[in-house]
Formats: sequence, C-alpha cells, structure tokens
Amino acid sequence: MNYREPRIYKVTYRSAIKRRIAVTLMKVPYGGLYGMTEVMTRMVATGQVRWFRVDIATTQEIDEWGRTSLERWLPALMRTNELGTGVDWTA
Repeated sequence: MNYREPRIYKVTYRSAIKRRIAVTLMKVPYGGLYGMTEVMTRMVATGQVRWFRVDIATTQEIDEWGRTSLERWLPALMRTNELGTGVDWTA
C-alpha cells in the first residue's frame, strides 16, 4: 500500500444549528487528515457542530457511493449543506 495515495474516509457529524446528522464520503490526501480534523474540531469549538466521527470507508460503502463522485474533504463537507445542516464551513 502506498501511503501517499488519498484515503477515503466516511465523516458523520451532527449540526448544532439545525440538529441534522450528515454523512459523506471524501478523499483525503496523505497528511490532509490533520487539516480536516482541525477544521472539524474548530467547528465543534465554535458551536457549529455538536459532534463528529471519522471512519475509514469500507469497500461496500465506496462502491455504493460511486468512486467517481468522491470529492476532496472541504468541498465534500460544503456539499453537506444541501442536507440542510446550516454549518458555515467558510468561518
């Protein structure tokens, strides 16, 4: 396994604003996991998100989602606003 390849993660979080739970799959490049968890932790600290969980996506979840529709972590998180979470990812 090449550790420089993007890994695919499943992120689940609960919005503190509209109290909705959002789930998304995303590509996270080598070293990008630290930046993503820093942003998620900041969202918890500022009251945008109540909790979050990061899991490595299973092959079945990736196939169900569609490998070609995967995005990098920030656009994928921004896309969850379509679910009505109300989280401001630009803050």
